[in-house]
Amino acid sequence: MNRIILIGNGFDLAHGLKTSYKDFIDDYWDGFMNYCMSQDAWNTYGNYKYDCIELIMPKTGLTLSHFLPDGDNPLNRPNKKSISYSELKEEFVEFNKRYECPESKIKLSIGNKFLLHLIRKCNIEMGWVDIENEYYKFLCKFLTRHVNKSYEYPNINYLNNDISYIKGKLQEYLLRTVAITEISESNQIQKIIYSNFSVDEFSNESKIEVNNKKTNKIKKFPQTSNTEYISPKISQANDHHDSMTQYVDLKPDNMMFLSFNYTNSEMLYVDKNKAVENKFVLLDIHIHGELNNTNNPLIFGYGDELEENYSKLENMQDNAYLENIKSVKYLETNNYKQLLNFINSDKYQVIILGHSCGNSDRTLLNTLFEHENCVSIKPYYYRYKDKETGEIKDNYSDIVRNISRSFKDKKSMRDKVVNKTYTTWFSED
Repeated sequence: MNRIILIGNGFDLAHGLKTSYKDFIDDYWDGFMNYCMSQDAWNTYGNYKYDCIELIMPKTGLTLSHFLPDGDNPLNRPNKKSISYSELKEEFVEFNKRYECPESKIKLSIGNKFLLHLIRKCNIEMGWVDIENEYYKFLCKFLTRHVNKSYEYPNINYLNNDISYIKGKLQEYLLRTVAITEISESNQIQKIIYSNFSVDEFSNESKIEVNNKKTNKIKKFPQTSNTEYISPKISQANDHHDSMTQYVDLKPDNMMFLSFNYTNSEMLYVDKNKAVENKFVLLDIHIHGELNNTNNPLIFGYGDELEENYSKLENMQDNAYLENIKSVKYLETNNYKQLLNFINSDKYQVIILGHSCGNSDRTLLNTLFEHENCVSIKPYYYRYKDKETGEIKDNYSDIVRNISRSFKDKKSMRDKVVNKTYTTWFSED
């Protein structure tokens, strides 16, 4: 039996890499603010141009720093600290109320409309934003733009150009982040990746099949001997299980790291020596591409062909609407074919490390989860302390709800997804 280690952005975050979309957008805005504050340290012109952001101060001697609170910032004299886009916009609105003449008003503009939308949403949603989901929402607006007066793009090409710009900036940010961040292996994650299977984690049909094939490996829970066994998560939650529960000592025959990230953080755990020692194949596939790899370019867009509007976009008979659809981009490399070969070759378990299993990857996840060879889906979760209550919480339930959206057959979903009793956290805050 094989294993697929499905890796998402939470995996990078668990290793200290600030690679979330929030981190990227915050960094871009901070870059603009720091640029302006450094300009203020040397002149008082008050006109700023940073990539696609432009700020014009009409009054002589007026600078951005006049609107910023005091803080510890070595780039500026006197020291100031940055504020969010929304806060800055409010400051300018109040200032502009004093003047009727347009030439006297402060002007802040962001030339990339989609980036402006993301910055606004990041502020409103308290830092959370999913760029790929937002892109798909914008795509779908073209289907109803005749009744949507607030729609901002005259045609799809303008939106795709803005996305291309953001994709380039994202790659620059990730390259810079990876270069300055030192990461190290987690013992917890190492144990999870190379752990043995437990038959209790398999679907009912697969349990019967495995027990029939592996009869010689089935063992009774030891009472007094020192015989090694593989147990599910050892916790109070397991106390209700009968002490004679049967376990199967199964090592993965072959393994695949299926990364949805652009970084290579999983290489900490790609142990080629272990693969040779245990005589199994160990594959590493970046399904969405890799940084600085022209043979595996970044795939950035949307991947939910099950969503009701997708067929409508196809029927518009304009390939520009499908330019950033992931399933189309998958055909530009051999990654997807390798994945299909792997899941067709034998039964497999999927363990999830840091992937939310959201709709932007639903087409691929549906293929992976509903495949007849998939016997188990084991989500490891993120654990954190609630800032308001101090209560320890986790995102297991969120992951499972997202997984359910990738299933057409809900009965199969309930059979394959490993319940919380048998899994645990892989990262915590």
